[in-house]
Amino acid sequence: MKKQILKACTLAAVSFFLTNATYGQIWNNVSGVSGAIEPNFGINDIRFKSPLSLNDVHSIRGEVLDGFLEIYGSHDANSGPAVYMYSNSVNTTAYPFATPGRITFMTTEGSGTSNHDIGIDFMHYNSDATNPIWTGLMHISKDGQVVIGDAPKVSVGDYRLYVQTGILTEKLKVATVGGGQWSDFVFAEDYKLRTLSEVENYISKNKHLPDVPSANEVEQNGYDITKMDATLLQKIEELTLHIIQQQKEIDELKSKLNK
Repeated sequence: MKKQILKACTLAAVSFFLTNATYGQIWNNVSGVSGAIEPNFGINDIRFKSPLSLNDVHSIRGEVLDGFLEIYGSHDANSGPAVYMYSNSVNTTAYPFATPGRITFMTTEGSGTSNHDIGIDFMHYNSDATNPIWTGLMHISKDGQVVIGDAPKVSVGDYRLYVQTGILTEKLKVATVGGGQWSDFVFAEDYKLRTLSEVENYISKNKHLPDVPSANEVEQNGYDITKMDATLLQKIEELTLHIIQQQKEIDELKSKLNK
């Protein structure tokens, strides 16, 4: 009977401790339980800035009225990664950096992190007891580079996106910067069109068309799809000019034969 009474009293005390709307509470493994004049509940956190705050290695804070939830990977957003979730009704006056309806993943580079590979990772873990494996699915670096797949087999350089094994898409649109990247300059009056003899000599010597990268260059460096499309168009336009010129010569010869 005494055990039942003790158990009931314990449950009542815990219930009061967790649901008290008048006094905020802190549960600290060092100082024990104490009161604070705020309707919040904290674990190892004496600040009570949120209804629930866990402040040891990580922390969670949120405001229902202001419409946000924040999860920190450290004591605060200035020393570790964080996830921010903002509702459509987030108080942008109080939180001007917030974007309504958006989830923000943030990395922070502060003291002691300069040599770390700061970024966001999406991983798959195979928990096989004999051979557990972590597989990288996607990595976003602090510089905004996105790697989809495991570590790149080639240098990513200053490109923003690397996709392992390739991309399958139903539609692709490439935006060019400035009209000078396209090849209509071939039709300009001052364009110097190579003669077919010059093209033949170049092919005989280099084993590829003028202005077109060789197979070895493409194998080593890849190629820019916008530049390559423009170059191929240039060759088509040059061929078109040669065909027009040849047709004029043919028409001239026919005219002479018919006289």
